Amino acid sequence: IRKIKIKSAAKIIYGPKGIGGLFIANSNLKGIYNAVAPTPVTHKIFLKKVRKKNQKKFIIINVPSFMLRFIFGERSFLFLESQKVNCKKILKSGFKFLYNDIDRALSNLYKKK
Repeated sequence: IRKIKIKSAAKIIYGPKGIGGLFIANSNLKGIYNAVAPTPVTHKIFLKKVRKKNQKKFIIINVPSFMLRFIFGERSFLFLESQKVNCKKILKSGFKFLYNDIDRALSNLYKKK
């Protein structure tokens, strides 16, 4: 099994140690599992924390909703409406996240080398 690391806030790892490994280790798992972080944050908070950890200044621009509707059409709801998903099923099945919150995940992504 190949291990693929995705650099994101949730730090999802597919393979023996990640969510994919959970399904390989336990073939009894069935249904839909959301690969989302256990402590969700809004996009605005996420960008503020990235700016703070990255220690670089950038401007957070609010795009008007009509512009998103024009560009993305029916799919604009992905940006404009809240997505109520959780990781309860994954946690209940024994999966442990590498980083449970946004601060720890970003600290790992932006650690000094």
